Amino acid sequence: MSFAKNLRIMIQQSFLSLPLLFIGWSLFLGSLQGNIGLLVLFLGQITVVPLTALLSNGVLEFILKKLEGSTPLLPWIQTANSDVCNLVPGMTDYGNPFASVAPSIWMAQIVFFFSFLITNGYSVYTMKAPEGADPEKVERRKSQTLLSMILTSALLLVFILLRKFLVGCETWLGIFVALLTIGPLGMGWYQLARACSAKDSDIFGIVQKILPDAAQQPPPTTCVYTGAK
Repeated sequence: MSFAKNLRIMIQQSFLSLPLLFIGWSLFLGSLQGNIGLLVLFLGQITVVPLTALLSNGVLEFILKKLEGSTPLLPWIQTANSDVCNLVPGMTDYGNPFASVAPSIWMAQIVFFFSFLITNGYSVYTMKAPEGADPEKVERRKSQTLLSMILTSALLLVFILLRKFLVGCETWLGIFVALLTIGPLGMGWYQLARACSAKDSDIFGIVQKILPDAAQQPPPTTCVYTGAK
């Protein structure tokens, strides 16, 4: 077996479990830190995302079947049904040779997760600085948050392209539908997290850089009588 083939299999296996790792990460850090924002993200990953993906697939399949004429349209949203393409291999329906990916659960989870992070970054970027904050710290906070959003967006693009070309379990139409539906869902879900008292949640860990010096309380001191000299 060639090195290239081994590398392809490793990438496929890693990509298969990537959304599950993100789900576990959200639950673990959210529980460990008491971070409501991450816990709300976890709830969205295990409930809203699968339901939305299944609903989207059902609606788009119904529409394409109605529009089909001499040219079949379902291949636009279908790929081979295999363990590699399914998020949970044991759930593969081998009786059906094709699976709808408009979007796939894998793509829906990835787009939702990164949309949530990007929206969090934008919220931190546009956050109003408290009175007395050092302007240099505010500018540094903005530049670091902007860089984080750019890198997060680039990483999302890389994951999408690798999944499409190296794993081959997505269609362009399915990817477009994921960005069109799941992307705004992830953004809206972050706004829900803010409404659930998670407005100060900073997943990137940058928000503390805007704190003014006055907010950093000095350690308590006591007066000790040393006697007359």
